[in-house]
Amino acid sequence: MIYKFQDKDLDGGSYLPEGEHEVAIVRCVADKSKAGNDMLIVEMADKFGRQVKEYFLTDARNMWKLAKFAIACGFDKESLRSVGLDTNQLPGRKLVAVKKQTGVKIVEGKEKKEFNVEFFPAVHTEEKKEDEIPF
Repeated sequence: MIYKFQDKDLDGGSYLPEGEHEVAIVRCVADKSKAGNDMLIVEMADKFGRQVKEYFLTDARNMWKLAKFAIACGFDKESLRSVGLDTNQLPGRKLVAVKKQTGVKIVEGKEKKEFNVEFFPAVHTEEKKEDEIPF
């Protein structure tokens, strides 16, 4: 029997592994948390289709986290202050996700790793032309 694999299978499955990854926002959904609080769920994926989700509570105490994320997506502070964030403009935006393990907790007798993901602006460098002198 022959088994064929996709890139995401060879690179650890469908979840984003630890490390630094360029991701693009795939989808944004307004929802309620288990506690009944308003939140925004942002789904992102890397070029292999590995995914990461981020949950942003949208109450006054937690808006700083969404603001930091919006700035990493390329929105400037002045427009966020004056106009706000239109979540319809998020899909397709690229940024860098850095996923780090922060600890381990025991759930139903099994160890479960805990992770934190930080987001930074994606930096794109212009490609050098072949005939361009490098100095």
